[in-house]
Amino acid sequence: MKPRKYAAAENSVLLDDSLLLNSEGLYSFSLHGPNGFARHFSGNGLSDSAHQFNLLRTTTGVAITSNTMMTDLTLTDNAYNQTYADFGNYNYYAIDLTESGRWYDLTLGSKTDPGFKRRFMGRIENGEDSTSDPAMAVP
Repeated sequence: MKPRKYAAAENSVLLDDSLLLNSEGLYSFSLHGPNGFARHFSGNGLSDSAHQFNLLRTTTGVAITSNTMMTDLTLTDNAYNQTYADFGNYNYYAIDLTESGRWYDLTLGSKTDPGFKRRFMGRIENGEDSTSDPAMAVP
């Protein structure tokens, strides 16, 4: 499948029916934007649980919210050595990004479905001077 390119205004909604599942229902796709913004989604469109959550900007980082407790989800920091052992006990979970210069690389996974992944990468912009991604130099 050829990559598709779009331009979208801030806070706009973009819909595309091009999400294709293979014969087993598996999907994997990525979104990329400026300043390290990236998202990756993978799973099984035939059996994915109804995980509904949002990644929100806070004054010191990001927060993950859900309409239910996130007990079957895991949260992994892929680059900045943070641990989130108590993540699944809440439906609102704030993450302080001060130590990483407001950069983040997080993966939401499922304890019951190893193929379900949602990866979020980027930097929270706040108008202040920024630094390069500190994980960029890590092999």
